[in-house]
Amino acid sequence: MLYKGSQKIQDTGSYGVYKGSQAIRKIYKGSELVYLYSPFEPNTVLINYSSGTTQSRSLPQGQYYVEVVGAGGMDAYGQEGYWARRQGGASGARFSATIDVTGDNHTISMTCGASYGVASTLNIDGVTVATARGGGTYTNVGTVSTNLNVSGVSFSGTTSRNGNAGQETYVYGGGGSPSGGASVSSLGNYGHGQSNNPQGQYTNGVIYLKFIKAI
Repeated sequence: MLYKGSQKIQDTGSYGVYKGSQAIRKIYKGSELVYLYSPFEPNTVLINYSSGTTQSRSLPQGQYYVEVVGAGGMDAYGQEGYWARRQGGASGARFSATIDVTGDNHTISMTCGASYGVASTLNIDGVTVATARGGGTYTNVGTVSTNLNVSGVSFSGTTSRNGNAGQETYVYGGGGSPSGGASVSSLGNYGHGQSNNPQGQYTNGVIYLKFIKAI
């Protein structure tokens, strides 16, 4: 931390150290880093939605965690003579990563899937970085597509995980209670497939962005 007398120089939210009109990001004493500008407090959650929404934010230099999960799929029912075939919906896919952003002229846009099988998407600087598709019926699990080529942004610890299939029962005379495909989100029960008999609720996807630290 830097002080002028007893007053701390502001180092979050806006640059607090300048050389003339030029903002200073880092200050060293010899080889020792003594000041590092941070646009947010570490571990600040900037986006966290599981409803139908598109959220956009500026993306200053720093390290972030992102996750997008598609919505769960719909259950299905079929009758074949005396046999009842019931199927739970498949779950949505997940993309997550740690991203290191250099420079300040970046924008992130995230859209959450909030209806049966709707995808959640991650865009940076107009590039569709990831599409986490929603689940469909039974074995039609959500899948992921990615494009990690964004200037000034690097990705590590990436996870591209397909959703899980729902259960199926095939019972003479009816019955059976298959569950929907389990969520693959690291954040909670997002993107879970719909259960059948009794018919349960599918779950929405999720979009999530957290600032980790300054770099």
